[in-house]
Amino acid sequence: MLTIKSEYGYGAGGTGNIPGGATLIFEVELLSWVDSVDITKDGGVVKKVLRESEDYVKPKEDSVVTLNYKLKLEDGTLIEEQKDFKFVVGAEEVIEGLEQGVKDMKKSEKALLTIKPNYAYQDKGLPAKNIPPGATLRYEIELVDFTKEKESWEMTTEQKFAACEKAKQEGNELYKVC
Repeated sequence: MLTIKSEYGYGAGGTGNIPGGATLIFEVELLSWVDSVDITKDGGVVKKVLRESEDYVKPKEDSVVTLNYKLKLEDGTLIEEQKDFKFVVGAEEVIEGLEQGVKDMKKSEKALLTIKPNYAYQDKGLPAKNIPPGATLRYEIELVDFTKEKESWEMTTEQKFAACEKAKQEGNELYKVC
């Protein structure tokens, strides 16, 4: 039962068949509860929050993130556990599913990411870590910290030149790889 006092409902004036000053009583039935978020909208990366954050800022491209995580296979087999693991968002240093999941987290948030093979190691697996082909991965992650890159309008002229130089160097390195 949900009870709503008059001042929070229709007030002294009422509306339609509801008289002014009426206390409203609703009988409510919860039909479903969603505790997971489909980040990629195709079921490839699903996030379930285990501990909320009081922060509201999320990492962006080029943020350096620090994580604590446990990586398991879908059957619960522990693959690895890392503390203070760092990577740069957008630098393709980790699998796509991990990157997508972390970009949707806030500082000090703890979450469970379920990552399908198309956002992980696909049909190849990763024999070096005993990850079989076509494996669905489960990461239990705590986003410990991340650097928030300044927006261009927040930078001084010198900082803008330094950021451009950094982007140029990164682009040149990527070109050499191709």
